[in-house]
Amino acid sequence: MALSLITNTHMDGDIGVIYGPAGMGKSMALREYSYKSKGAILIEADPGCTARVLLQELCTRLGQNAPAISMS
Repeated sequence: MALSLITNTHMDGDIGVIYGPAGMGKSMALREYSYKSKGAILIEADPGCTARVLLQELCTRLGQNAPAISMS
């Protein structure tokens, strides 16, 4: 069920939510999909991850230089 949701969401260019108790296979399903699906990028972040760090990781995965972010 989770893989079909992930597939449909990816193909439609939408955003989806998968939730449930720990140990139900949510992360495993996402890892499997990102491994098998061209164009899918999986970034696992902890709750303390900032938008800046997330953007830098996304750029790295896409083979791009992260844009400079002004701190002023």
